[in-house]
Amino acid sequence: MTVVGVFLCSFAIAVFMHSGFGLDPFQCCSQGMYRVFSEKMSYGLFYMIWSCVLLVVDLFLDRSQLGVATFANLFLTGYIADASKAFMNFLFPAPGLALRIVLLFVGFVITCLGASLYFTSHQGVSVYDAIANGLADKKIAIRGHVIPFKYIRICTDVICVLTGMVFGLMPGIGTIITAFFMGPLIDWFQVHLARPMLGIRNA
Repeated sequence: MTVVGVFLCSFAIAVFMHSGFGLDPFQCCSQGMYRVFSEKMSYGLFYMIWSCVLLVVDLFLDRSQLGVATFANLFLTGYIADASKAFMNFLFPAPGLALRIVLLFVGFVITCLGASLYFTSHQGVSVYDAIANGLADKKIAIRGHVIPFKYIRICTDVICVLTGMVFGLMPGIGTIITAFFMGPLIDWFQVHLARPMLGIRNA
């Protein structure tokens, strides 16, 4: 589940990019920041460095979220995304509007499915995912009501989109969709697919 989940999330980055409708929120943030360094290094290298910075944040926030999947994301995601983008360019060199819409929703669903698999496997999560997961595990409450993961994830995704905009990368319609619906769909896949696969009862 960990290996498949990490690969699916990495591949989905390329599918999102090829749709031309924007990126997922974290990639919107990362790609926006990468514009500053694009002439000095590849995206794969930049992604690894940026992930290391977030890794330090995770160590202070909730190190229990870190594991083998964390380091798989850290060292492989950027390079898998680069290779997958080349593959998508070869497979669909000039996608029309209808195909781009399909790619948008396929990328969105694949991302949420992949995330739910490696979240549930408890072998660590990506340095970005660890932030929302760690905050959710702390049972943050407002007026006595604990904020569930899906709403915390929406907040972190919106912050990423705003950060990307600050660096000059305007979000596409796909970015907006994922910012508000990725958390809920990841949660849905966990409840109806990932946890049942491991025999875990939903709370």
